[in-house]
Amino acid sequence: MNRLKQGILVAIALCVTDLAHAEAPFVDYQWAKSSDACLERANNSLRDAGFKITAKGDVEVVGTKGNYKAVIACIDKGGDMAVFMVAGASYDEAKHYAVTLKNNFLK
Repeated sequence: MNRLKQGILVAIALCVTDLAHAEAPFVDYQWAKSSDACLERANNSLRDAGFKITAKGDVEVVGTKGNYKAVIACIDKGGDMAVFMVAGASYDEAKHYAVTLKNNFLK
């Protein structure tokens, strides 16, 4: 039983050490006026930017590309506004992806 407790404590210590050294992701967001078919346009925007669609909800589409995660959310009842959020290891890259998603959406 002693060895089990030691193993658990070592595992916890290793996890905490990894978390202590992990850098928080950088996040950028953009927004645009939207219209009909917001979720369909969001799906196409992510796909056209090379993101793999990982989830679709009632008001958002989520995708990943490498170490970056993107969410396009359709806000208001009619989807009057779309918000483009990207998180990842580099702010410049996250911003680049967010702007690309917005531009794809507005095509």
